[in-house]
Amino acid sequence: MASAPVLALVYAAPQVSNVRTFVTQTDGSSIKALPMKLFLLSALALSLFAVPTWASAQEDEAREEFRAGIAAVRDDNWEVARGHFERAYELSPRASVLANLAAAQRQTGLLVEAKASYEEWLRDPPDGPLRRQVRAELRELEPLVPTLNVVVRGAQPGDTLLVDGNVVMPNEDIEVNPGWREVQVERGDRAVASLRVNIDEGDHEEVQLTVRSVPSAVETGSRAEET
Repeated sequence: MASAPVLALVYAAPQVSNVRTFVTQTDGSSIKALPMKLFLLSALALSLFAVPTWASAQEDEAREEFRAGIAAVRDDNWEVARGHFERAYELSPRASVLANLAAAQRQTGLLVEAKASYEEWLRDPPDGPLRRQVRAELRELEPLVPTLNVVVRGAQPGDTLLVDGNVVMPNEDIEVNPGWREVQVERGDRAVASLRVNIDEGDHEEVQLTVRSVPSAVETGSRAEET
């Protein structure tokens, strides 16, 4: 007797039109590709198989968030889908939720977070050929994640370099999401130098930020997108 499928996962390529969808079988022996509309209906149906294991009120809420995320994908609303998958994973950190969250993060430009989600999934992957697909998704994503290197001139001991509010080390490549990034040097509770840099998928940018000699001054600048 054939095993019934119990897990539905969404994997997404960089463009929504290229979304790939898969259903895993319980024996892990095969992955069946489905058209998007058919897959989404199947995803909703397949989630019912997992209902008995989502026993607590918290996990019931996670299941509803997961279903809402799938519904948002059906409506091509990846921002909303990401929010639902994030909440579902907070409530119940399941592999199926994490894979869908990674797809939504990638679709909404959060490439750093998507990479981390795929890597987390692979730390304890389910058995079967699905792990090969996730590795392939990760290999495809990795070269698309931009990197940024900030060289700071005129900094004093105790100054802190931040990119998008996160403390980073100067003169080191860091992974960032594509788009406009906020870079600043803080001295105590004051920004003493700042700039904005626009970075595209797959790019590496090196920028220089000079801290003026007057502690109260704020140096501002920007880098326009290269054409």
